[in-house]
Amino acid sequence: MASDIVNMIVQGILAVYNWLVEFLRNLFLSTVFRDRPDLADKFSSALTILISLTAIYLLLVFVSAIKRIIGILLLIGWVLLIIAIIGAVL
Repeated sequence: MASDIVNMIVQGILAVYNWLVEFLRNLFLSTVFRDRPDLADKFSSALTILISLTAIYLLLVFVSAIKRIIGILLLIGWVLLIIAIIGAVL
């Protein structure tokens, strides 16, 4: 059951990756590498890998920024709670 789900996820990721490679190859063939189709094949794969890694990097940076903001909000919340408790007791 779990292996089927993992297999479906991996197949989905590979399908998206292959679609992106073909899309970039066709884009290169019709624009930049019209005269050199062999270069379109070579660079479309490299560009797809770099786009994928950049997307993963940006996601990690975004999650890290959110984690920092939540940490600051938690710290402020605890400090305000402690101040409110001390103020109520005194």
